[in-house]
Amino acid sequence: MEVGLFAALLIVVYLIVLNGFLNELFKARIDWVLSALVLGLVALIFALFGWKSGLPSIAFCFIAVGLVKAHPVVPGSSTSRAGG
Repeated sequence: MEVGLFAALLIVVYLIVLNGFLNELFKARIDWVLSALVLGLVALIFALFGWKSGLPSIAFCFIAVGLVKAHPVVPGSSTSRAGG
């Protein structure tokens, strides 16, 4: 279950980074909802597994953002490998 929560955290972090590339009317709302979801997942990890898994989940968020931004798979990005 802990691995599933970390996987969900990774997916939500990826969606936050992907939302940064979009130009939409509801971009701020989507970003707010996804950020609230990240905070909720981290709080859930703290509540279920304690601080020994909670603190690494916070570090995992920062590491995941760095990895996702370093290797974007977003259509139209300059470093995208798809179609190039």
